Amino acid sequence: MVFDILLAIFFVLAPAAVMWLCARVKWLGAIGPVLILYGLGLIVGNVIHTPGQAQIQDIMSSATVPLAIPLMLFSFRYRRGQTRSQVLALVTGIAAVMVAVVVGFLLFGRHIDEGAKVGGMLTGVYTGGTVNLAALKTMLGASEEMFILLNSYDMVVSLLYLAFLLLVGIKLFRKFLPLESLGAGKDDGTFCAMDSEKSGANPFKGILTGEGLKDAGLQIGLCLLILGISAGLGLLAGDGLFMTVLILSLTTLGIVASFFKRVRRAKYGYDMGMYLIYIF
Repeated sequence: MVFDILLAIFFVLAPAAVMWLCARVKWLGAIGPVLILYGLGLIVGNVIHTPGQAQIQDIMSSATVPLAIPLMLFSFRYRRGQTRSQVLALVTGIAAVMVAVVVGFLLFGRHIDEGAKVGGMLTGVYTGGTVNLAALKTMLGASEEMFILLNSYDMVVSLLYLAFLLLVGIKLFRKFLPLESLGAGKDDGTFCAMDSEKSGANPFKGILTGEGLKDAGLQIGLCLLILGISAGLGLLAGDGLFMTVLILSLTTLGIVASFFKRVRRAKYGYDMGMYLIYIF
């Protein structure tokens, strides 16, 4: 029992330690917290075995993703001036992902276990990154083994693709995709552009101040409220649709909340959500 409690504490604090090391050791920073935490999880999962370990892991994975989704969406901003380019990027991006996933399923997915779930998760990761991958894993009920394997392959392929872009890809693509200057836009709360401005090596610097605790408390409280409403809607929908309704409600209500300036301008929400993904 005591060891299980220590294991749960380790799961919660391990991302903080890894982030601290990545900020101070250059080669670890190049690898990134996600890959290091996956490796650490594999080691712990294969070396340590306790009676309550599986239950603790299940609770952690089931709780972190639903909490992370609204926290990460609270920082969305909506700008009218970039509507056309954003809609064009959205439509062409979705079309490209759909074609790739459908063709991939027809060629390979039918011959592997959980092939349809793999296609669904790939759709998520290539339209919204790791948080979407984790959310769809939870929604579709995919196995932990498949999730880890899929994310590992994604990291390897993405690393090769990014290396290609940095070496020759950017110069090559700019010959027929010229860079256009986009205006900063007005923060009038009408169309979407995610606020990705991060400052400093420590994203939580200042969180223990009065203002920081107030901002963090606001977003955590609102997140719990949204989680409660979404869980209620999921229960009304029934067991078969519970996870689907839960995830869709969390996403929708998280975006709705971002329309309120007080919520959107509060700090730490995105980083707290990302920390939960690290725990996951």
